[in-house]
Amino acid sequence: MPRFSICIASYNDGDYLSDCLSSLFSQDFEDFEVVIANDGSIDATESILMDASVHDRRVVPVMLSENQGTHCARAAAVERARGDYILFLDSDDKLLPGTLTALDERLARTNSDYLHFGMEIVASFAIDAAEVTDMESQANARLHVADRTDILSLAYTLEGGYQLDWRVTQRVFAASTVKRAFESLPHERIGFAEDGLEHFAIALHTSRPVIANDIKGYRYNYCTGATGCKSFSLPLWSRVAASFGLVSRVSRQLAEQLEGQCDSLLARVALDAADGFSSRLGELLFAQWDVRDDPVLSQEVFERASSAFGVVPTAAQVMRLVRDEAYAVWDAGGVPGDNRRFLAWYAWAEHAVEVAGVTATSDAAYRLYQEYRDVAAGHIRDLGLREQELKAEFFPQSKAEGDESETLLHHVLCRLVKKIR
Repeated sequence: MPRFSICIASYNDGDYLSDCLSSLFSQDFEDFEVVIANDGSIDATESILMDASVHDRRVVPVMLSENQGTHCARAAAVERARGDYILFLDSDDKLLPGTLTALDERLARTNSDYLHFGMEIVASFAIDAAEVTDMESQANARLHVADRTDILSLAYTLEGGYQLDWRVTQRVFAASTVKRAFESLPHERIGFAEDGLEHFAIALHTSRPVIANDIKGYRYNYCTGATGCKSFSLPLWSRVAASFGLVSRVSRQLAEQLEGQCDSLLARVALDAADGFSSRLGELLFAQWDVRDDPVLSQEVFERASSAFGVVPTAAQVMRLVRDEAYAVWDAGGVPGDNRRFLAWYAWAEHAVEVAGVTATSDAAYRLYQEYRDVAAGHIRDLGLREQELKAEFFPQSKAEGDESETLLHHVLCRLVKKIR
């Protein structure tokens, strides 16, 4: 068996694949195989793979008859892998010279089944330099991990600061660990955040993790991708929401399966990690909507997210947006009339949670909803008081008819006053 199985999922990456393979064939360590799943590509990918396999027997092509998505392609490559260790590589990325030798030596010394190594980032498009720097800093952070609970906490919880990225690339895993993890995952198209789910499953099966970011071995080609494009339509946003919802549900199921099957600490940390993962995905989902050119959170957006992600998790993220927008208006010295959309968001979120009938404080999403709602309510009350004071000062005799947004403000404020009493 080879020392390493380098697993690559490739879909229409013919323009990059040859360079990716060249970075492997030029390594000074030769005991590896390259298992490449061609995910139904319609470009030159198949011919490149077949030609490479003829010239180098270490190349193992896996041909999928139709496109199934990266997760399924990776699963097909993992199933065929024969090495002691598995390293995932995206087909538009590269391994830097000497990487496999350095990894082999570190694995021999540590006997790790999860070794995270360093990354070099190349921005392919006009991406803000600060964003690249921040990403590279996180990818190469010098973190200490003792066991899988550290991996789960650092990658998936607010308490852990989300300090560890949740990619499956930039790591080398014991093959047995990866195979068990992939067997626990659904064999279906996942789409967005599939790396995070795969990493979550692998982390649950890890026992000897090591952070070795002093080994700069992975060259990551950073581009905007689907979730970074400027044209972010509602249908695309809805697909992202559906993917995030699936990932959240599956990670929660994996964590719940540990209860009664392992030590209580791991089970508790896994549940906290699943909840933190879901919360983080919710933040990313609504951030992707709110930074667009037309960031109007409509009833349709709310309903689509609720259907895919759950009512309470969605309401929590809407309340987060309310909190942020209401504070921004306050901080600028404004009043609700300067920006009324957050009042509608508040009303939608509160009504949705009431209809859902969720009141259990043991529910992590509901606790998060309460936290955001309480802060948002405080900002709205302050804005309402400021508006009343200004009207009293400048229009003491005014009894002008209110517009629709003033009626909404009155409705929201009345509900807040009732809650206080």
